[in-house]
Amino acid sequence: MIVILNNRRIISRLLSSYALLNNAADDQLTEYELSDSGIHWPALDADLSRRGLLMEEIKSNFQSLSFPKSAA
Repeated sequence: MIVILNNRRIISRLLSSYALLNNAADDQLTEYELSDSGIHWPALDADLSRRGLLMEEIKSNFQSLSFPKSAA
């Protein structure tokens, strides 16, 4: 899944990283609704919030940073 934000930032996530979506049939995944708050799959009663996606992105970016070790 690729989400393009208003500021043109791109968030990319594998649907398979979400257990409920990983086990879903293709026809269930292709039926989704977009809203201001996120993405909803009615057949699965599953939601991914925009806020949750942004928090995952921030966490992922923070974990990829390397910080110098301080001298003890």
